[in-house]
Amino acid sequence: MKTAEEFINDGLEKHKEGNFLDSIAKFSCAIDVDPKNAKAYNLLGYSKNKIGSYFYAIQDFDKALHIDDTFIEAYLNKAFVKQKLGLHQLAIDTYSIALEKNKNKASPYSVFKSEDKMLMASAYVGRGISKEKLDVFSGSIEDHTEAIQLSPNYDEPYLFRGISKGKKGEHQGAILDFTKALEINPTYKSAYFFRSNSKKDLNDFSGALEDLSKLIELEPTRSDFYSFRAHTKSQLEDFVGAISDLEKATELQSIYLYSLAAARLKEQLGDHEGATECYAQGIKSNVQSRMSYSSRGYLKSHIGNHLGDIEDNERTIGIERQYSKSMYNIASTDFDVEDFKNAVKCYNKVLESDPNHVPIYFHRGLAKYYLNQPEEAIIDFEKAVELGDEESAEFLKDHA
Repeated sequence: MKTAEEFINDGLEKHKEGNFLDSIAKFSCAIDVDPKNAKAYNLLGYSKNKIGSYFYAIQDFDKALHIDDTFIEAYLNKAFVKQKLGLHQLAIDTYSIALEKNKNKASPYSVFKSEDKMLMASAYVGRGISKEKLDVFSGSIEDHTEAIQLSPNYDEPYLFRGISKGKKGEHQGAILDFTKALEINPTYKSAYFFRSNSKKDLNDFSGALEDLSKLIELEPTRSDFYSFRAHTKSQLEDFVGAISDLEKATELQSIYLYSLAAARLKEQLGDHEGATECYAQGIKSNVQSRMSYSSRGYLKSHIGNHLGDIEDNERTIGIERQYSKSMYNIASTDFDVEDFKNAVKCYNKVLESDPNHVPIYFHRGLAKYYLNQPEEAIIDFEKAVELGDEESAEFLKDHA
């Protein structure tokens, strides 16, 4: 019989592979062996979060915290899930409890273990992000400042403090923070992007142009980056350069769209190898395309290239080879980055092939809820409840 720690290690391997259902099974086995294992409950919740089972994930984090109420990783995971659900005040409350429970470790900072420092800093950053989402910019800045005091070489608090300063109109201070983040991490794309925005707010279009050019150097296949730079060039009356950038953006987007269209036609004709090549062209033209990787992986499985299938689907979220599962993974990614409109489109695709897919109704309902479509969201939640989903029933109860 394996020990709980051995099951945990097995679960971590499955989790790293992206095989979250198997990792859930392994962590559950660890709990069967050792019902008081807080680490196992925390990891179980973390894997459930990955498949979008958010309320059940929170329950597991709560069980971990019932065993050890100072378990800061469980607080951070619980708060992060609440942020994903848009429950920012509840996330703030959870981060605050984590900081309060661990305050003795945090004082004085100088005797803090580096790992503990980073966890505490992460709690301040997380709380600061939720405060910014609620337009509490001064409180957000205070939290990110605390994180910087704890971990001066941590790039994220500088980025997010800069974002809050920018929203307060403190553009020069924001630029200083973004610059510090880039000193720590010279390839931090988000810092270049937000610094360019702050520079534009100060009418420093030449400085913004430099940042956007660096962004394109780091990621030359993002069509939207060329569009942003084109707008900046037009402000500098470099209309020829702006046109050139817009043409490049159009080229990248067109190649991507034409590649997908051709691939789908070839797929319908049964030419799986030809379709795979077209998806490859789409990937080459737009490395951000989750759809291309997912679809190309799906087709590789049809022509017997299962290793290629696994490699491509790992570039999205899952290892599943069936198209509907890949679409579900794509939708989950869109949901995580708050692209709810595209998430709904992908959830619709899954339901076309599997109309009784219970989690889809719950997650599509959430996406519609965040898109301010409450009536349509309720229809999805009620459908999920009809199919036996307890999470949807809980959500309807809490938001009645």
